[in-house]
This record gives sequence, structure tokens and C-alpha cells, in this order.
Amino acid sequence: MSSDLLRVRVLNGVSGEEEARFNVAHQVPELQFISSLDVLCQQHVGSGLSSLNWLSRAQPGDRYERRKCDATMYEELFGPPDRRKTPSVLLLCTVPVRPPSELTPSKIRLRNLVPSCVAYGRTEPCQLQLDTSLLEAGQEYTVAFTHQWTNMTYSAPASLLPNMRGVQLTAPSAIIASTGPEATKDGLYDVHLVIDNAFRSENRKTLTVGSAESELSSSSTRSASASSFVPIRGGPG
Repeated sequence: MSSDLLRVRVLNGVSGEEEARFNVAHQVPELQFISSLDVLCQQHVGSGLSSLNWLSRAQPGDRYERRKCDATMYEELFGPPDRRKTPSVLLLCTVPVRPPSELTPSKIRLRNLVPSCVAYGRTEPCQLQLDTSLLEAGQEYTVAFTHQWTNMTYSAPASLLPNMRGVQLTAPSAIIASTGPEATKDGLYDVHLVIDNAFRSENRKTLTVGSAESELSSSSTRSASASSFVPIRGGPG
């Protein structure tokens, strides 16, 4: 491997199994390195750098410690500008998301989710709006998506709407990105609003994730069924 490239391994935060491996150019300015690493993580893992931790240890043989992927990561990896070093590998790991079922229910109710059906395999961000009962300013809102078949939970930060009756967000790339097994994306997701990482909405909504082809097929089937319907004629009056 070229000395200009740093090997990156992304491990599952629960099982420790490797989920992805790729290389990133490191002999570049800090902001360019962080930006390139963020894009590669989204392409290979379906999650941006902010959704991952990096693993470090003080001495060889010590246990790894989870660290946030922030500005200090670059300095600790490569050292100060006058004494640059080149690590052999950068270890990242996914961060387990606490499922909404373990959170305390609040009195906030969900009214509507728009859109309620999206296609995976898309490359552009998918914007969602979750309408709710009246919310309060000054709280941290995230939206949790729990796959009904695998029970895997994904989350996305959300911003309060001006009318204080809902939030807007970008759907987690992990459930709609073109990378990764399609079987783990396709299906129904229970959607909850999470408040300050401690409380959840009283009820839930459902997001359907499927392929564009399956959505088109479903629409065609519905259209064909409607066009083939023949009303029963009434008898002679």
C-alpha cells in the first residue's frame, strides 16, 4: 500500500466484527482529511464520521478506548505539525443506539410522518418531517428508526420546526444508502421521537423502506387491479 494512504477498518460496536475496510489519503490538510474520511465512511458503512467512534490505546497491549471523532483525533493520530507520524491503521467502530423501548415514555404524541415510504439505494439525502404535539425549545431531539425484523435501531438528529409542532431531519444513510445488504434495509421501521436521549414519544409511526422497483411494481399492480375492476350491473328496475 502507498505511504500516502492510511488503512481504515470499521468494526461493529457490539460484536467487534469488521464491517468495512478502505484506504484514505492522509498527507493532506486536516480539514480535507476529515472531509474525505467522512465521505468514505458514508459510502462504505452508510454512516458519517459523527455517528462513529475511533479506537485508541495509550500503549501497545492496552485495551482500546472509544473516542469521539473530533478535531483531537487528527492530532493524536499524526502528532503535532513539527513531528508528524504515520499510523499503520485507523480503527473506527459503530456506536450502538439505545432502543426506544428502553426509554421512558413522554406525553408527546406523533401526528404524521412525511414521507412515510422511501426507496433505498438513493445517493441524495432524504428529508423527512415528523409532525407532533407541542414541543419545547432548548431540548435535544433525535428520531429513532427500529427495523421491525432485525430490531436494529438507527438515529438521526432533528431540528425543531418554527411552529414547535414537529421536527425535520435527514433519514439515516444506513437505512437508505446503496451500500450494505439490501435485506437489512428493506422493510418497516418503527419511528419514535427521542428527547434528550432519555425520553421517547408516547406513540410511534411507521416508515416503509423498499426498492424503487418494488414501489413501481406495487403501483402498477394497484393500477392494473383498478383498471380490471368491472362494476356489477344492477338488475332491471
